[in-house]
Amino acid sequence: MDDETYRAMKAWLKIRPAGSQYVFVTEKGKRLALGSIAEIIDRYKARLRITAPCSPHQWRHRWFRRMLQNKMPMGQAAQLGGHQNIKITYQFYGQFAMDELQESFDRYHKPTR
Repeated sequence: MDDETYRAMKAWLKIRPAGSQYVFVTEKGKRLALGSIAEIIDRYKARLRITAPCSPHQWRHRWFRRMLQNKMPMGQAAQLGGHQNIKITYQFYGQFAMDELQESFDRYHKPTR
């Protein structure tokens, strides 16, 4: 995690409800349910009048794409993302968008004359 996230995590751990083995908990210190993060996001979206799709799963996809676009080795992205097999990472995130392929072609293609 980056420095800003690390600092935020340390601050949260100091004020979260005591006695829980979980990082993200309810006000009573219980573990969040599976859909809790999505519900929290939906509440913020409503407050901010955001109508575009937004979900934790989309954030995960965007994280993978950003890391790979920034040239992180796929094996490292797979490990950080919790994939058991690099083939899973390649199957979902290793396929490049057409504009990325065109950019690479333009960068590396040296026509012979």
